[in-house]
Amino acid sequence: MKYVIIIVRILLGLMFAVFGSNGFLHFIAMPPMQGQAGAFIGALISSGYIYAIAAIQVLGGLLLLIGRFVPLGLTLLGPVIVNVFPKRPTYPDY
Repeated sequence: MKYVIIIVRILLGLMFAVFGSNGFLHFIAMPPMQGQAGAFIGALISSGYIYAIAAIQVLGGLLLLIGRFVPLGLTLLGPVIVNVFPKRPTYPDY
């Protein structure tokens, strides 16, 4: 079980470090988004808030990779992980 925890910690840290650094370096191409998702990402980019999110992802991922301050890294990544999951759809009342 000890090795499983280490493997999961390394994979999670690597994932957040790579995808967080993509916010700065843009090495993974992304197709243009449409609708509300495109408006939301556009607002994040135009306000510069996307860089704060990317910095938190990189910092949390590096803390998981290093193995020091793992609880702090998970605390930083917690809100990012919650926002990755889709919200429950709301249906209009008829």
